[in-house]
Amino acid sequence: MTVERRGDHFVIVHAGRDVDFSFATEGEAWKWADANIDDQVFDTPNCFSPPLNYRQTPQAS
Repeated sequence: MTVERRGDHFVIVHAGRDVDFSFATEGEAWKWADANIDDQVFDTPNCFSPPLNYRQTPQAS
């Protein structure tokens, strides 16, 4: 899992996909990740939180 800057906001990249949230600061993104992603080493969601939603990526034609 990483936090990456995308223009004027930050996104969390989890298991190779963007989590469907944007954050104003890198610190906010890490704080959200700490609360919602249980095991950042093995890229598993937090068992006590709702499932993670990911951004849809365009399909290759």
